[in-house]
Amino acid sequence: MRYSGVLLLLAGTAAVFAGAGKPAKKAAAADPFVKAGSGGYGTRWRYPSFNAVVDVPPGFERVQPKKNRDIAYQFAMRHSNAAFEVRLQFAAQREDPERARERKECVEQNRAQAGSCFMADLDAPSPAWIQAMAANMNAGEPVQIFPFPADGVKAEFGADWGFVSEPIVLDLRRDFNTGYKFGQVVLLHRGGVGKLYRIILAGSFEELRDLDKGIFYNVRFEGASPPGLKE
Repeated sequence: MRYSGVLLLLAGTAAVFAGAGKPAKKAAAADPFVKAGSGGYGTRWRYPSFNAVVDVPPGFERVQPKKNRDIAYQFAMRHSNAAFEVRLQFAAQREDPERARERKECVEQNRAQAGSCFMADLDAPSPAWIQAMAANMNAGEPVQIFPFPADGVKAEFGADWGFVSEPIVLDLRRDFNTGYKFGQVVLLHRGGVGKLYRIILAGSFEELRDLDKGIFYNVRFEGASPPGLKE
């Protein structure tokens, strides 16, 4: 019996040495999206740090973002019976407080006297953001971009401004586009928070056109009141 303790000790020591030199397993990152029951369009998720609401409609399921070399994104939902997927990229507007203060002063100074200060207004509407996203999907081909009406985008999406692209014929060589042929991008911006990209991917133009009709407002900022939404 006295040897059993020694054998157990040796076995434990061997296990420690066997694990020596192996890289530690990286702990899984906490999900920043909080499940919040059912909403107007289906299962509701909230993204508190971005003041955003995401509804996963019936017939869709949340799926893990695909690792790819082209476009990073944080949330995705896929149709159960069709080649149709919605991917979401949340680009937070992070800046050092002192730098943010200087930028705000510069923007106000420029509004009073154009050209008097040279710092970009990060909250200013610009189609360049969505054009860059579309270029990543179709190898740089020109895409028509349309602005949302200012009053409509505020009420329906809770955003300060936004744009939507025309349907995009995808570059099939892009890793991001695997399994799909058509796409479309919606960009929503809320000042001081950041930009929300709603990227739609579909296997056919008909799926792109038809399957997004009833769920167009399923991604938005808190406080929005989309038409026809019943909470």
